[in-house]
Amino acid sequence: MNELEILSREFDEINILPLNGRGNLEKKKELPKNVFAFKPVFTTPLRFQGFKEIKYLLSKHLYYYLKDFFRNKVFLSQKKFVKWIMTVKRIQTILKNKDFKKIVRENNEEALYYFYWGIGLADIIPFLNNNKHKKVIVRLHGFDLYNEINDGYIPFRLNLLEHITLALPCSNVGVEYMKSNYPEYADKFHLQRVGVKKLEIKKNDTYKANSIVSVSNMVKVKRLDLLIKALALCTTDIEWTHFGDGLLRKEIEEKCKSLPSNIKVNLRGHIDSSKIIDELRIGQFGLFVNVSESEGVPVSIMEAFALGIPALATDAGGTKEIVDQKVGKLVPIDISPDNLAKEIKKLLDLQPNEWQKLSENAYQRYVEEFDLEKWVDQLIRKMKSI
Repeated sequence: MNELEILSREFDEINILPLNGRGNLEKKKELPKNVFAFKPVFTTPLRFQGFKEIKYLLSKHLYYYLKDFFRNKVFLSQKKFVKWIMTVKRIQTILKNKDFKKIVRENNEEALYYFYWGIGLADIIPFLNNNKHKKVIVRLHGFDLYNEINDGYIPFRLNLLEHITLALPCSNVGVEYMKSNYPEYADKFHLQRVGVKKLEIKKNDTYKANSIVSVSNMVKVKRLDLLIKALALCTTDIEWTHFGDGLLRKEIEEKCKSLPSNIKVNLRGHIDSSKIIDELRIGQFGLFVNVSESEGVPVSIMEAFALGIPALATDAGGTKEIVDQKVGKLVPIDISPDNLAKEIKKLLDLQPNEWQKLSENAYQRYVEEFDLEKWVDQLIRKMKSI
């Protein structure tokens, strides 16, 4: 079962309001009978339209917006200004959304507001009537947690923390980061892993010796260019398969063209998250690689472990909490292409019995630490305790 199915057994009614999408969630998959999905707030991406965005400031919340504007010196940075005004635009649009207003109007003080991400729909939390809507939980991962990967600024973050009941980072590193940066709200931060649902398939016992796989969006923070530079230095035959798409796809494709003939590349593009496990199983990959410069705790690595695929990963965010020498290799976040190439070679050169040991350890770590049902049970206890 997935998280939603487990939650549906514990609560009388669940309403889902997606932030983005092209259609009704209900049309994409069958939902439990007590779960109701509304249309996404946005069906097309928000785009910055220059001075036209100023109109969104003409609201009764102007003081709130300007307070954050001056407190964080938004006027000193164009990047900050665009992020600030686009967040204002998002907030104003959500507040006017008829489904959002219906949900808030019909909920009583026992209703629980649960936000899976700390940026997006969660931006409207300070506008909920705290006298009526007292139970608010926000999950935090990577991009929605660290200021450093957001140009040093997440709009209205202090206001959000003031109005929530619990904030649940997915890593211990994330919990400590929040406590260190926002000590006045330290009692609100608690660990909540994501987890992986139980599989009906067994882990892979065979593998392609020189095959590696990565799963991520093609964006700067994932540093696929670093992996390509490392592969360019490898002299043995390697087949690299990547699942994921993004803004940098054309750039990645161009860089791959310069790789030597001993490196075979399969850029598979976007694959639905529900099908990634099957793709990893079918591929029989020998090594999972993640060279991101920022992470929460990578679910993709947990899924790889569920199939017994060892991992090589950079020490980003909470990755160190799941990757070590027993299941692969944790490397410094500032690793050079040359050293990354050497680490890839070491793991691909393992003898079959050595690989099997790492594979078994990876699978056992999945069984013992990433059980989705266990973590959702903990989440439910937190929900019912507030």
